[in-house]
Amino acid sequence: MVGPVGARRADVLASSPDGVRRIAWEAQLSPIADDDIRDRTARYESADVEVCWVSPLWSGWIGTVPSIRVAKKSSLVVIDSVAEFDFSQDGGGCLRT
Repeated sequence: MVGPVGARRADVLASSPDGVRRIAWEAQLSPIADDDIRDRTARYESADVEVCWVSPLWSGWIGTVPSIRVAKKSSLVVIDSVAEFDFSQDGGGCLRT
């Protein structure tokens, strides 16, 4: 999502209670070039923000950045992923595998 003056803003930004760990969840609903999503991922990483891309689309970037592909059945179902989920007290997000 693009915010004021072209600054990027995460669709969802979660942070640990102490604010040290931040994770951005990005819903990618439209096609995006592989290079663009890798660049956006690198910008998050350079800002010390983990990111997990969520999309219903199949694209070449699935598998190259932390991401999951979902399908809507009776509920959302993860059908492809290069991320693991850790909801333990120390975890809480989409992590690179």
